[in-house]
This record gives sequence, structure tokens and C-alpha cells, in this order.
Amino acid sequence: GAAGRLALAMAGHPGEADAKAAETLWAAYAMTASLQDAKAALARGRAVFPMAELEAAGYSEADLRMGVVNDRFRGVMKDVWKRIRTLYDDSRPLPRRLPFPQSVEVRYGWGKGAALLARISRGGFDILHQRPVLGRRDRLPVALGALFPS
Repeated sequence: GAAGRLALAMAGHPGEADAKAAETLWAAYAMTASLQDAKAALARGRAVFPMAELEAAGYSEADLRMGVVNDRFRGVMKDVWKRIRTLYDDSRPLPRRLPFPQSVEVRYGWGKGAALLARISRGGFDILHQRPVLGRRDRLPVALGALFPS
């Protein structure tokens, strides 16, 4: 988004490739946050779910309101997860092209988002009954990965 472009320009990296990668990372992180907060959004009457895909899989809006998590729901959420994961993968080269400390900040954001996605996967894509969060044990590897990239 605009914030990513501004940060890149301030870091002296106004190039289009970097801007595109930053926008891709921002989109991935925003979509991850939407999945993370899906239960709360649903409680407020806001749907952050791909209803057309869910309905095509035989999963109804009534199922969603009742909190049904079945193979149809999981299948669609897994497809959404894969699309988001692809966005993270597409944006992964960005920190290598940035100076310190921006590179660390971007790697930390990337790592945090990827760790949340992993948590969603380990939870069986059930974002209706459990909010995926990162605990203290998750944060240290993310921080170390940002500081000391492989």
C-alpha cells in the first residue's frame, strides 16, 4: 500500500519492483490478519470469507453463522491459505534488497505473518473456534530470523 511505498522511498528504494513486493507483502499480511480475526468479524456481522467459494463447495452462509467447520470449510480455507502463502513467497526477496534496519523490519513482518499462517494450518484451518495467535515461543524464532537471515 501507500505506507509501504512511502517507507521504501524514505529508505532510498523507490523502484517499482520493490514497491510491488512491498504491496504484495502488505496484502498477504492484511489477508492473514483477516483470517486471524475472522471469528470476531463474524460475530459483528461482517463476513471476511469467500462466500462464493464456500457456497460452490456446498457450504452455506447458515453453516458459517452456526460455526460449522467441516471438510468443505477446511478445503476452501486451505485454498485461501495457499493463495496467501504464495503472496508471502512472492514478497520474500524484498528484505535482501533493503538496507538495515528496514530489512530487519520487513523480515520480522514477513516472519510473523508466515508464522501465523503456519498456526492456522496446524489448527486444521479452524478459524471459527480458535483465534490463531503467536505465543512467546513463536516470537523468538521470528525475531531471530529477522535479525539473522539464512
